[in-house]
Amino acid sequence: MKTFEHCYVQSSIIITTIGQRHSAPQFQPAESEAMFPLHKHLLIRKSLRCKECEHNLSKPEYNPISTKFKIQLIALHHIPEIRIFAPPDLHLKKESKLILTLCNPSAYNTTVSFLQAEQDDFHNTKVELPKHPVVVLHRDEAAMYDVTNQTEENFKDDASVIAFRKANKIGFYVKVKPDVIGEDVKITFRVQHEYRNTAVALPTEKQELQNVSLTHTVYINLGQVKQGK
Repeated sequence: MKTFEHCYVQSSIIITTIGQRHSAPQFQPAESEAMFPLHKHLLIRKSLRCKECEHNLSKPEYNPISTKFKIQLIALHHIPEIRIFAPPDLHLKKESKLILTLCNPSAYNTTVSFLQAEQDDFHNTKVELPKHPVVVLHRDEAAMYDVTNQTEENFKDDASVIAFRKANKIGFYVKVKPDVIGEDVKITFRVQHEYRNTAVALPTEKQELQNVSLTHTVYINLGQVKQGK
């Protein structure tokens, strides 16, 4: 006859998941009590220099306890980020209007222009983009938590182009007309924006910031069209 303690111990045993078993292929424990701590690689911060101008692009603080960087000029902090705001409602051979968001992570205001991309093997649907440049504010930590959202009052945005504006993020409309069946709707366009090269203008050299115009190609997969009558 099984005792209460035996039944309680048996019911408290947790079965491991497939991911937990694959993380330890040499043991593949079936129960949680047979699992071992996993080894983790040591994470360190390294300095990085440009191979052409030899300026510092990434330099950590001297204090080993600090997690901040003294110099951090990675592209993630300067190139605008574009995302899909909501799942698009696509219908075959019907013009669909969807919202894309653009976030400016840099510390300076930037002007963004949208250009048609060249012919490639990725996109299979044409996209209608905003025709005029759009100004996006710089990143401000205090403005990100402002519930009043007074930035819309400072800009005279076209309601047919700009869906919303808040701090350093805007939502803009694009139009697509899918004509493909059985595959994902894919669009391609180019984004041109201003960039201030702070790596060239160092404080010790007393140089002015260099304004550079950068162009990037954006590839977006919108999914498949809805099948309906």
